[in-house]
Amino acid sequence: MNSIDLKSLMIGILSCALVFMLMGLSLGSNANYQLFCGGKGGCSVLNTDTGVTKRLKFRPTESEKNRGIIGYGEKPDF
Repeated sequence: MNSIDLKSLMIGILSCALVFMLMGLSLGSNANYQLFCGGKGGCSVLNTDTGVTKRLKFRPTESEKNRGIIGYGEKPDF
């Protein structure tokens, strides 16, 4: 069998790194939150420490913020 050339080795290493990034592999991070997006309901943020879930919306109104819906880019308050 022929030896692997440098180009194939680099493609393999970069492909492996891409798969790890897509899987959300995080070493040494504080992974307290999980994000779920599916169906017509939009997205939800789950705090894995407390079990509290909040809905996520692009631009929530004030009344929606009072009901616990958070906007994109806002730090979760739970």
